[in-house]
Amino acid sequence: MKDAFNPNNSWKNREGAGLPFDFNRVPLSKGSMGNTYINASFVGCLGRTAEYVLTQHPLADTSMDFWKMMLERHVNVLVVLGSVEEEDEYWPDSEPLEWYEEDITVTLTDRDEFKNIKASNLEIESDMNESHQALTMFQISNWPSDGTTPNDHF
Repeated sequence: MKDAFNPNNSWKNREGAGLPFDFNRVPLSKGSMGNTYINASFVGCLGRTAEYVLTQHPLADTSMDFWKMMLERHVNVLVVLGSVEEEDEYWPDSEPLEWYEEDITVTLTDRDEFKNIKASNLEIESDMNESHQALTMFQISNWPSDGTTPNDHF
């Protein structure tokens, strides 16, 4: 977790718990201020390639890097731990169904809610790169900020 604790990167972490290991973190080709760090990890299953990306909600200053990561890495499944305040939302959770920032548009195409999990089907488009990506984002809203869950938490 050397990269996560680096002073040039630590300000990009929403919480002190849930930091990515260096060996499975998702590097950006070029993020904000030329930095490749973002709080996100590739997660796979026994010898298989990465199945999904696990992350914290991005901060206001890192939301563009967050969406660039999805496009660069062709992420199809994303798991986001914790809840986010309404004013910090970085995706369309209800009307309007689109969210814009710089050259990126995120469109909500479908949404389901389970006990403590919200599943959102999203389309991401970048005008600059002419890229397009569909993904399913699972938000686990009751994930504790210290990263420790009791057995009956879900």
